[in-house]
Amino acid sequence: VIAGTFNAGKTAYLLNFIKLNMHNHEIHYFNSELSEQELKKRIERFGDGIDWSFHAHERGNNFDSVIVPHAINIIDYLEPPSGEYFAISDLIGAIHNKLTTGIAFIAIQKKVILN
Repeated sequence: VIAGTFNAGKTAYLLNFIKLNMHNHEIHYFNSELSEQELKKRIERFGDGIDWSFHAHERGNNFDSVIVPHAINIIDYLEPPSGEYFAISDLIGAIHNKLTTGIAFIAIQKKVILN
């Protein structure tokens, strides 16, 4: 799990993880923020000209129903229902229970609390 506020670099970190692992593992990237065009722009920012090879899916909830049990599953980002962060462990547990030999790398977007 990686967590941070809006614009903290979570997506950049996850895309770099994909870049470093995509030629050795099957990767499924589930994102709730980026359109296909926005994702392409983010990848172009890496500026390395390599062939990116992963499965990108637009998804905002019910991640446990689409987990690929044997693959690397990247969730960008997981948000609890109605902002109830105490319930996020149930969502993570449901994702974990779907895995066999694969892993789930989960980003959580934290709310900024101003005093």
